[in-house]
Amino acid sequence: MGCPTFLAKHPAYLCYVREVASGELVMPEYERDEKNHVILQVGEQYCRYLGCTVSDHPYLTGNLRKHVGRHSEDVQVADGVTGLISFIEQEKVRAW
Repeated sequence: MGCPTFLAKHPAYLCYVREVASGELVMPEYERDEKNHVILQVGEQYCRYLGCTVSDHPYLTGNLRKHVGRHSEDVQVADGVTGLISFIEQEKVRAW
């Protein structure tokens, strides 16, 4: 599946993966940081860029980061969490 281990069996995450792929769940537009860079969430697999023609295609995070950045010259993706994810960060991700 290509997600962080702590999400692999999380019911809400599995629902996200299943329902975005099937078109049942429509995700909101990306949040942006203070520099107007797109924020990708840990474990996010699907493109939420408005008008994306492959939004039901799952990506690994690094590939999603590249894909989103290719939508427009004006789109930049914020740096994300890398490496080992702390328990506090894991809890934030679960809450999202």
